[in-house]
Amino acid sequence: MEKFKNDQHHLDKYKAFCELYELDDFEKIIKNYDIFDLVSFFPARPTTYEKNALQNLIGVVTESGYMDYQKTNNTFELIMQWREKTNNLPDSELFLR
Repeated sequence: MEKFKNDQHHLDKYKAFCELYELDDFEKIIKNYDIFDLVSFFPARPTTYEKNALQNLIGVVTESGYMDYQKTNNTFELIMQWREKTNNLPDSELFLR
């Protein structure tokens, strides 16, 4: 794991997230996504449907946008696509208030 020297202190968190969501491509998760955003925005007790939806979206990346950190851009895109796929969107009335 030398190639992830900047993430060494977060490897346990990445590993736990991958185990929880039954994700196989550990290195792709580390390379593309921010672990703190992942654990903040994804359910701590995912359903099988939610796990499958995320498994099918792993690899989603986006071009650099307004954020300075590419992992954050990628993670935001992953979260938004997962929310759409699982219909895990905020209630529109509450969201508009």
